[in-house]
Amino acid sequence: MECSATALLVACGGGASGTNALSPFPQGSQTVEPSGTRIDVSALNIFPFAGGDSVTYDRFSGGVSNGTVIRVVTVAPNTTHFFMVTETDSTVTAPAVSTYVVSSSGTQEDVQLQDPLGLNASAPGVASMLSVLEEYEAPLFPVGGARSVQAQGDLGADADGDGKSDSFQFQYTQVFQGFESIAILGATRQLAYFTNTVSFTLRYTSRRADLTVSSTEDTYFAPGVGLVRRDSGAVLQNGAAVQAAYSIQARSATVGGITYP
Repeated sequence: MECSATALLVACGGGASGTNALSPFPQGSQTVEPSGTRIDVSALNIFPFAGGDSVTYDRFSGGVSNGTVIRVVTVAPNTTHFFMVTETDSTVTAPAVSTYVVSSSGTQEDVQLQDPLGLNASAPGVASMLSVLEEYEAPLFPVGGARSVQAQGDLGADADGDGKSDSFQFQYTQVFQGFESIAILGATRQLAYFTNTVSFTLRYTSRRADLTVSSTEDTYFAPGVGLVRRDSGAVLQNGAAVQAAYSIQARSATVGGITYP
């Protein structure tokens, strides 16, 4: 999920022009799942996680190659289900590290992202409402159906410097678009294709205008390999781009002891 720590910290420190007289977001959360028959993909292994897995991607901006991205999986110490994914982007100074809890039983698989916004330390209210996000789960939901997660309430932090805690609203929506046949890693593969949209709104007690950060990404997963392509839309701050759109596409991989291509 790309609308995370960097963009949201920009939002917490940024300002929005104008004022509002809206009440703080009330405390609450909900998850809405689409109806219909779910799709068993347990035989495909589209969400593999194992220590030592590594995928190297070509990075593109505006259709032009402009760097390399490498994702490496390590197992968190003294655990069996906690995995650290370190993503190194040649166009960014510091690597991004995400922690996942992955569990599976029969046809069921859950891929949970810990501290999804990178704000748990600085915004305790977010931590209490959204310490974990179910980023992917299987069996997959019906094609075209939207699964959404919403959390809102007290931020637990003073973002506007007026001595009062502000409030927030978070929305994550995922749509499984189906399977697409794409040539990648030396073969034509059937990829599971998802569209993920995320938004985060700050509402200030000082009555400054709301500040909203949002982004949409398309992700593609190959059997036995996992994430092989990600098209990340521009990160928007109140509708204006603060981070350019870019894509990554797998060039080579070693996953589960198998090397591709």
